[in-house]
Amino acid sequence: MRKYILSHLIFMGAFIASPMNHAVTTTYLKSAIDLSSIDRTVDPKQDFYQFVNGNWLKTAKIPEDQALSGAFAELSMKSSHQLFTIFNELAKKQHPQGSNEQKVADLYASYMDSKRLEHIGLAGLQQDLQRIENIRTKKDLAEFFAYAEKIDLNLPFSTDFHQDRKASSRALMFVGQGELGMPDRDFYLSEQPRHQELRNTYLLYVANTLNFAGQPKPIEDARTILALEKALAKISWSATELRHDEVKTYIFAPKNVITFMPSFDWMSYFSELGLKGIGKEVAISQVDYLRQLDELWKVIPIETWQTYLKFNLINSYSPYLTEVFQKHYFDFYYTALNGIQTRSPRDVSALELTNGILGNILGKLYVEKYFDETQRPAMLEMVENIRKAFHLKLDQASWMGADTKREVRHKLDSINVKVGYPKTWRDYSALEIRKDDLIGNIQRTRILNFQRELDKVGQAIDPETWYMLSQSANAYYNAQLNEIVLPAAIWHPPFYYDTSHDPAVNYGAIGAVIAHEISHGFDDKGSHFDAKGKGGEKWNEHDRKKFNERTKALVEQYKQYEALPGYKVNAELNTSENIADNLGLGVAHMAYRLSLKSQPAPVIDGFSGDQRFYMGWAQVWRSKSNPEYLLNSLNLALHAPEPVRGNGAVRNQQSFYEAFEIKEGDKMYLPPEKRISIW
Repeated sequence: MRKYILSHLIFMGAFIASPMNHAVTTTYLKSAIDLSSIDRTVDPKQDFYQFVNGNWLKTAKIPEDQALSGAFAELSMKSSHQLFTIFNELAKKQHPQGSNEQKVADLYASYMDSKRLEHIGLAGLQQDLQRIENIRTKKDLAEFFAYAEKIDLNLPFSTDFHQDRKASSRALMFVGQGELGMPDRDFYLSEQPRHQELRNTYLLYVANTLNFAGQPKPIEDARTILALEKALAKISWSATELRHDEVKTYIFAPKNVITFMPSFDWMSYFSELGLKGIGKEVAISQVDYLRQLDELWKVIPIETWQTYLKFNLINSYSPYLTEVFQKHYFDFYYTALNGIQTRSPRDVSALELTNGILGNILGKLYVEKYFDETQRPAMLEMVENIRKAFHLKLDQASWMGADTKREVRHKLDSINVKVGYPKTWRDYSALEIRKDDLIGNIQRTRILNFQRELDKVGQAIDPETWYMLSQSANAYYNAQLNEIVLPAAIWHPPFYYDTSHDPAVNYGAIGAVIAHEISHGFDDKGSHFDAKGKGGEKWNEHDRKKFNERTKALVEQYKQYEALPGYKVNAELNTSENIADNLGLGVAHMAYRLSLKSQPAPVIDGFSGDQRFYMGWAQVWRSKSNPEYLLNSLNLALHAPEPVRGNGAVRNQQSFYEAFEIKEGDKMYLPPEKRISIW
């Protein structure tokens, strides 16, 4: 189970860098600045993020069924509303059995039928519970672990599938550290009062879950499970260590997995998993974790593992069982951990489940209805302007030698850009969806997804594969395919406005997102992969040293920011994202200047083009979070908190200082020697 789980003159006030200093130009372009969000009592020289978003922050409310609100959350909500429109249209028609439309409608209906779920209770899990009860030997246990991996349960180690880091054209199986019942090892080991309280709450949660399931010793078993997970937490890598894991992964044949965890019956595990033969290679992540897990495996009784597996099975399906399980699951994982007080309406949860299982079907319907294909040329023009700007920015990297620059340019020119949606859609013909079998629908989906990934092991990677749904308001960079993916849902306000709008905000928003994703190809992790996605050092020793010096300086800079009073940003964990924010924002601004084609930018809403560019950046990071969620994110999220992103990167941009006339003594001011330029 993987829980873990984007025209009026301004009142002058304190705004000394008045846009009145610029000549006013008449323009036909529409505004893309949310003027109602601006707090005109705040001087942008003192707190730029608060200036751009202050009124929004004063009035915005976090939905009761969410942990946060903001630009990304609002865009995701818009996507959900659009999916509901698609659902309503599907509901008006009858669909042939086995069709994609039938599967969507029946999966949704199987979750909505709460009366049936109350009637059948745990019936859908009885076969698996009995199988756990029948485990007698370590061989039985290894075989069930393989089955548990197929149905996506938490296990002490995980089996995943990714591209081979050393031969990126093929897929590889990875074995490494598994998942815990709580989000991170610190929840088990930290002596912070909040973590101590959550451990007690988790113990009660486990006990009650087992009690609801009719287990005879719920309190005793809960203590056993917590003790086992604490032992696993002690040998687990931290989130920061895991972030650096790409350069600590080694490749071995399956027989060598035995070298690191010889007490485990790997041959039975691989056989049950469906891995044909033992000649296929496996990448071992967190080798020291497996060595220490082997010591635990020697001494932990089979009965303890049975108790652990029963809970993880029930816990994995709790959101889809009876009301008592659903509410109990919500109270811990949503309220206790993330501060969310109210459950989403059942139809919203049904939509989330259906989107998670049949998202590619919905994605096809989504783009047909909501993606404006006529905007694609403008989107691609923006991408190419950003690519040109990267080359110009690279010219300024005086610390980088000619050979490294050649490597970087080749990789930059080789980046594949995917916009909107995949060329081909996933085939669901092998998936059976029944209107009266929610647990079976979920289980069959998990097994099918696992088999789909397993079948790829040793095979050539399909370069057209998408790892994000088209209806996702997000984007990503894939180092091993050297690609950026920009789904259809992110091409909407406040990230992107059509060509009748001001390009400054587009470049400050979606343009900076695009440049951010490209920057990941050259951050502290991505720079270790070449243009074809093969891992290994590609730079000379001098240039790597200079790059590392800049990276270290950026980490030290971000360590000074507070997320909450008394809680500093986890800059070591956020390193890659902070590099991408700072490099990407600088490149996006250069791309905006290129888009003007040497023509002066108009003044719109009383702001110059450069001012609007940076305001476009800050307004997409507006966000309000529950304190519990924000505290969790400090140790788990790879990104810095949104206010830090909004203010942090601009302080390293010389053009920001010029746009808002930032001077020494202003809070937004950093001395030139303290400003970090990656390139």
